[in-house]
Amino acid sequence: MKNWIIIILLFISALSLHLLNQNRYKTNIPISEDVKNIDMNNIYSIESSNNPNAISPIGARGLGQVMESTWNDCIKDMGVDWNYNTEWNNPEKNAQISAFYMNNKIPKMLNYYNIPDSIETRLSAYNWGIGNLNKCYKKYGNDWQNHIPKETSNYIKKYFSK
Repeated sequence: MKNWIIIILLFISALSLHLLNQNRYKTNIPISEDVKNIDMNNIYSIESSNNPNAISPIGARGLGQVMESTWNDCIKDMGVDWNYNTEWNNPEKNAQISAFYMNNKIPKMLNYYNIPDSIETRLSAYNWGIGNLNKCYKKYGNDWQNHIPKETSNYIKKYFSK
């Protein structure tokens, strides 16, 4: 009987840890009605290996590898007064900026450029930039994915393989 109790307690502990880590940086940012399943924890894993102090060679920072211009653009729309230079490595703030950008700003930009809002187009815009995606989509239409950089193609594959 004692063994069963220990097994059950271990199972409950493991499940609790899994659920806690799964929703570690959950936000209340509204997302597009078309695509509701961008797993931002997956994005943080791909972008920074979940390291809030990560800095890329081009200067993107934090969990979501946010650039300063993106940060400043998002905080205006979010109505918050967060300082990139002193708060980029705050995991909650960086996560909220990243989620807002992925699930609010990018869908609006996709709509503006008449690009379908899909997981693949969001990931491409996040990784490669909306300007590059727009040029590629305008040139190649529905065949756009065959003409993106290998890094962006691999980024999409990583997202779906996690």
